[in-house]
Amino acid sequence: MKMQSSHGKHDVVNNSKVRIESIPKWRNLTILSVCFLFLIASLQAQGIYPGKAAKIEENISAAFPYESQYLDIGNHKIHYVESGEGNPVLLLHGFPSSSYVWRNIINKIDKDKKVIALDFLGFGKSSFPEDRNVSPETQYQVLVDFIRVKELQNITLWVHDLGSIIGMMYATREPENVKGIGLFEAPMLPTAAFYKQLPFNLKLVMELT
Repeated sequence: MKMQSSHGKHDVVNNSKVRIESIPKWRNLTILSVCFLFLIASLQAQGIYPGKAAKIEENISAAFPYESQYLDIGNHKIHYVESGEGNPVLLLHGFPSSSYVWRNIINKIDKDKKVIALDFLGFGKSSFPEDRNVSPETQYQVLVDFIRVKELQNITLWVHDLGSIIGMMYATREPENVKGIGLFEAPMLPTAAFYKQLPFNLKLVMELT
């Protein structure tokens, strides 16, 4: 009985070893397969992308040939650039960024439109608030005041990244003054819900900057 019991235990140990040792082999195979697929995709992309990239990069300029203008809104000084005449197109940058990100876009759409790219409060050349409050609600109020002072009507919004939160706030709260909206890498969630999804380090940066 003891021998059988001992033999039984030995079998159990051997079986468990077989099961334990077999798992990493399947995992390794899966990982290798995924890496192989990524390698193939990368090689295909490298064969296609360089030619197109060269054509695109030839048209990208680091120059920012627009005159800086400032608008006093309460205790804040908001920087913006403006080009063209016609119905207004308001460009709202992401975070962390500034109106500079639109430098190669403005001259492509200002032929029959008034294109305005502003710097959000605390970004670019706009002033930084003494209370360090650059929350979405604060930025929204600055945007509302900017539009009011500039007397902008029938606006088309172009919004990028986190700047789209502010733009969508305006579009949903003041829909009668929005002709259209263009979204670029924009989160499609309500502000409060999107903020909850942000990683802790980004929330901390937003609170401290």
